[in-house]
Amino acid sequence: MKELQRDLQSVLKSLRALTQKTEKMIKRLEKLDKAQAAKKPKAKATKKAPAKKPAKLSASGTVLAIIKRSR
Repeated sequence: MKELQRDLQSVLKSLRALTQKTEKMIKRLEKLDKAQAAKKPKAKATKKAPAKKPAKLSASGTVLAIIKRSR
């Protein structure tokens, strides 16, 4: 019974140590995230090219397009 109790205490001690290490890692990651957020440049507004209007088809082009769509 005492051996089991010692084993459980050992496991508890190990878990506490791991918890502390994990919390330290979380703090480091938060610091890195803050540092990267501060360095990140703001997005600049870019001008988009105006949309090209489809070229008007000639009469023969319109007939050809209709023929291509048909079965």
